[in-house]
Amino acid sequence: MEAVSQRTKMDSTKRLKKSKDEQCFECGQLLASVDCNSFEFENAKSEFETLTSVELLSLYDNDNNDSCDLREFPTHKLTDYSLFDRNNHLVPIDSGLIENGTEIYVSGFVKPVYDDDENPDNGIATKDIGPINEWWIGGFDGGEKLLIGIESCSASYVLLKPSLRYAPYVSKILHKLYLSKYAIEFVSKNLDASYEELIEYIRQRSSDQYNEDSLLSNANFVIQQIMSFDEAGEEGDPMLLETKCIQDLKNFFGDQKLPKKSCESITVRTIARKDARRFSNSDTYATSTPLVREFFEFMFKEAIEKKENDGEKSNFSSLNKQRRSAKNNDSYRKAIWHEEATHKDLFSRTAYYRSVKIGNEEFKSGDFVVTNNHSEIGLIVFLMENQEKEKMAHIHWFCHGNDTILKETCDSRFIFMKYFCTNVSLLSFLRKVSVYLSNGSTLACESTADFICKKVYFPETAHFEDLPQELKPYDKNSYCLSCEFKEKVEVAAKIKLGSQIEVCDGIIKYSDFNWNSETFSVNDCICLLPESYDCESVLPKDEPIKFTEDYDETIYTEKYRKSLNDFIKGSMADVSSTVKVVQIKSIFVQDNDEDQIVQIEAIKFYRPENVFKKYEDAFECDLNELYLTDQTIIFNHLKIHSKCEVFFCKEKPKITKAIFHNWFYFSSFYTPHNEEIRDPSAIEVKDFRTLEEEKVETKRLKTMDLFAGCGGLAFGFEASGMCHTLWAVEKDDLAASSFQINFPKTTVFKEDANYLLKEIINGQKFSSQGKLLPQKGDIELLLAGPPCQGFSGINRFSSRQYSLFKNSLIVTLLSYIDYFRPPYVVVENVRNFVLFKNNMVLKLTLSCLLKMDYQVRVGVLQAGNFGLPQSRRRAIIIAASPHRKLPALPKPLHVFSQRLCQLSFVIDGKRYSSSRDCKTAYFRAVTVRDAIFDLPSVNDNLVDESLDYRSKPMCHYQRIMRYKDDQNVRNHICKQISALTQARINEIPRCPGADWRDLPNIRIRLHDGTIINKLHYKYNDVKNGRSTDGRLRGICSCASGEPCDAIQSRQENTLIPWCLVHTANRQYQWSGLYGRLQWNSFFPTIVTNPEPIGKQGRVIHPQENRIISVRECARSQSFPDCFSFVGGIMDCHRQIGNAVPPLLASAIANELKKSLN
Repeated sequence: MEAVSQRTKMDSTKRLKKSKDEQCFECGQLLASVDCNSFEFENAKSEFETLTSVELLSLYDNDNNDSCDLREFPTHKLTDYSLFDRNNHLVPIDSGLIENGTEIYVSGFVKPVYDDDENPDNGIATKDIGPINEWWIGGFDGGEKLLIGIESCSASYVLLKPSLRYAPYVSKILHKLYLSKYAIEFVSKNLDASYEELIEYIRQRSSDQYNEDSLLSNANFVIQQIMSFDEAGEEGDPMLLETKCIQDLKNFFGDQKLPKKSCESITVRTIARKDARRFSNSDTYATSTPLVREFFEFMFKEAIEKKENDGEKSNFSSLNKQRRSAKNNDSYRKAIWHEEATHKDLFSRTAYYRSVKIGNEEFKSGDFVVTNNHSEIGLIVFLMENQEKEKMAHIHWFCHGNDTILKETCDSRFIFMKYFCTNVSLLSFLRKVSVYLSNGSTLACESTADFICKKVYFPETAHFEDLPQELKPYDKNSYCLSCEFKEKVEVAAKIKLGSQIEVCDGIIKYSDFNWNSETFSVNDCICLLPESYDCESVLPKDEPIKFTEDYDETIYTEKYRKSLNDFIKGSMADVSSTVKVVQIKSIFVQDNDEDQIVQIEAIKFYRPENVFKKYEDAFECDLNELYLTDQTIIFNHLKIHSKCEVFFCKEKPKITKAIFHNWFYFSSFYTPHNEEIRDPSAIEVKDFRTLEEEKVETKRLKTMDLFAGCGGLAFGFEASGMCHTLWAVEKDDLAASSFQINFPKTTVFKEDANYLLKEIINGQKFSSQGKLLPQKGDIELLLAGPPCQGFSGINRFSSRQYSLFKNSLIVTLLSYIDYFRPPYVVVENVRNFVLFKNNMVLKLTLSCLLKMDYQVRVGVLQAGNFGLPQSRRRAIIIAASPHRKLPALPKPLHVFSQRLCQLSFVIDGKRYSSSRDCKTAYFRAVTVRDAIFDLPSVNDNLVDESLDYRSKPMCHYQRIMRYKDDQNVRNHICKQISALTQARINEIPRCPGADWRDLPNIRIRLHDGTIINKLHYKYNDVKNGRSTDGRLRGICSCASGEPCDAIQSRQENTLIPWCLVHTANRQYQWSGLYGRLQWNSFFPTIVTNPEPIGKQGRVIHPQENRIISVRECARSQSFPDCFSFVGGIMDCHRQIGNAVPPLLASAIANELKKSLN
């Protein structure tokens, strides 16, 4: 009996164990821990009974309520609710069961839609509402409330308050829903916002309840809500998933394998977006001029809707047939000279003719023709017959827009001259076409011509210039513009010696020589390539860091990743050397040298780093300071890099502007053999000019700064002496206030650029703010940095996207240009401007400028090449009206990381380059030490006080930043960060390449009492394997090759961020996040919110445990300390991150100055 009892007890234990592991077939929850619905009311109605009750039906019987209609889907409120499955098990609303088609029901108290009272009183107790087809969230109008709604087959319900038992299920997802609300709310209003700006908005909106860790931990959920939000959109609504901000969140932090959404209505999670549409529609439609509006309407219809059909293919479909026909009938076509030869070349025995008859058509010099073996249009330069009796034509070719960078966006009637010519057989002629050649003026005959040509196209650099002014008649047999151009290039590449001044001992000395279109004379100063000769230097050199395995893997669990990617962001290891500077003393050729190689004897200049033995001494000197020496060098002309200016100054030049000059100076003489520094003698300096002799004033152009921000672009142009900024337009009130403080004499329009242009076009003299408006002819230079709102996505340029483009600020900018027609235009934008929408934005912009007859140049510049201690690549468009010289892009002044100086770009498979050599330059790179070493330490005080400097300016860059000799520094203040972020920063070591991978995996208590746990590794990492002692390295099932389960495996409040470990394998180990800057390095691209876990994560001070301050960010952008910013900490960061660096602007302005002079 005891044995039976024991056996029964064992069987009972087994059944109990089995039941604990058993899952519900409906909801998948463990039966042992599932909660059941407790909604029990004897008088509870069914959903149908409730919806047909007198209380609710009366809503539709009110004659005064015109908005209600029985045909409408009824909407009610539901409070004290619970969601459950068919087994009465409570289920979370976000469990995915609704989407998967599981029958989920809800019970609670139904109330009229206007009743916001969460109390169940006066509500109708209703059971088994459903099954639920879908659920949604709303409330994106900027309000505080988050709306959660469900929908059955019969009605829609807005949820108020959960039941007591169901409340824990709602609280678990509430923070995810609010994160989704804040994200959708913010991005709907700010389509061009950055990821860092979203983080800051969420932090402020939630009163610091949520931060970047909260968003990253729930990235997948937020992205899914945004996908649903986009699905609910209408034609013309922007796609939030395509914005730069959400793409960064998705690509950098979210699960890459997001579930595909079903098309069946019962499984689609939809989100009402009417309130968000109201919230986002505060922006105005673009005001456009007739030319711009017609251009984009025509281009969209002609170029975009044709699905990549080439522009001229439609125009030349008949020509293609004629080409095929001509090829088949070549044997029946003959070329007969129309008259006698004009002359004959006795050497080549080639006869030249004025005209020829082919079939029934006459062709003569100066005619434009289409041939059967060439896609372009040709100009007959001259006709000829060689000694083999071949009848030929010398053709100067003109290309279609589709053969340029413009591609399909160019008007099919527009063709462009190229400096390219060939000889072709006369039998290849198909027919004549009429081409109107214009240097900018428009005549009536333009409308009757088959084609119009107003510009020359340069394929290598993709820029357009006016046709040559010296267009000659084409009836002169020997003249060909293309041949002449190629001959000039060939001649320029050859050495042309000047006057002989002496012949002695088999050496012929010359006064000068010409090479590459530059004349080099005795006593000129020139720059040589760095390898021309060696000099000792005390400048520190970055050596590649070798990964060490001498660390405790149980504590530093992520440090092994540093061996997988040994490149250190911000490293100066690949920065090339600067040029060597010399003064020419003699130019000579050996009398017996058959090759006539030019030899040059020159005196060397030394830089401070070649003179001083201590780095600190050299560090204090100006970057353009030199020392004259008595050392000479002999070299050939191939060592020359460029000419340069070297001035003699008795005293160091006083810095009066925040710019780097593109010249050198010296005040002292250095004797290398005895290391003596002395004043130079009068004889030694007699061949050098002084700065006083060089002062030349340039007329300042009357300038408007459009989308001005805080004024970085205008400040750089003003500092160069190039412009006088009379007007500025900026919608953001704080940025406009910053501009006004720094430009007190400028008329700043703090209003929408579209409203302002509309007022101007309508003929108003004053703006709505009472300020005098500029009129046609007033503006001589237009500066602009338009935000590319909504164009950082990755999809093709579709009809839906076109509706965004035609209302974008790019169209507004082009309309300003068209209305005012300023002689010069400079546009700055992010590098990816050339890539937006498969280059379509750039191509349309260039085409529209050419439609206005502007000459146009486009290129990408690295701001680090112009004195910034920062990597910042920017796209630049420069336009000049007809008959003016088109400015070039500036040459690099400073050497910089070669890895970050890849400035070419690809348009439709062809690579373009600005052709500016970045391998060497005048000056060394500017470092973090140069930028901020003199600034004082920052404590935890968040009050923007005026602080004393740590020291006097210690180097050239600091003297530029403090050129007004202020005694105190302002805006030297850091943004607030969470206690966890501060704890992580405290653990980042002070060594090259230090970042999040150096964090220890330890348990600590924060100063606010929060316990920070260790990160637990529970999965095998198939890519990285195990540690040397066999420990696991994965923190999610996806590390082992299984489907990602980020929601369940996520760990919060850990010193090592879970989200970085989760995605490190596919994101280059997240090198640089929580990165500490090094003194001998440069800043990353400064963004609108310095965030250690953001895209540009190297934002930790080199020495102090803090994020870099507002003033330090401003210094990295080359804003001098006298430049003031209005607003709070994050407002200032936003203005700085969006600004054009003044030093980059100055470099562009100097090229404009050259074109004017």
